[in-house]
Amino acid sequence: MGDRVISWYDDDPVEYGGGDGGPWTTLSFALLAGGLPVRKCEPERVAPADTPIPGKDARVSVVKRTRAEMPYGEPGVWQLTLPGGGVPTWHRTKRDATTTGLRRLAILDWHRARVEAATASDEAVADQP
Repeated sequence: MGDRVISWYDDDPVEYGGGDGGPWTTLSFALLAGGLPVRKCEPERVAPADTPIPGKDARVSVVKRTRAEMPYGEPGVWQLTLPGGGVPTWHRTKRDATTTGLRRLAILDWHRARVEAATASDEAVADQP
């Protein structure tokens, strides 16, 4: 909490405000303080702000759909799909969808690397006599 992070939901870095355990996410602004907005969401949806975001990744799938396929209330016809079978998101432009996909993959990869490091560390401890 209180760290500067990239988030699943925001284009620019925000301050992490913790998770409330529910399915909802909130963004708060301190208008007079002049600090970063504070995002409250699940910890799996953020990574440190210095996490590298790749310029390209083949796992990002952005496809233009017809207006008839676009769910009501979505901003545009560009559908972003990430690996793992998550719910696709819809975006106004192809650039927005691609940028969002690359940021989200960077967050997913950061968490995956932490899990793999923790697993390797646990296995190393278990191998000691």
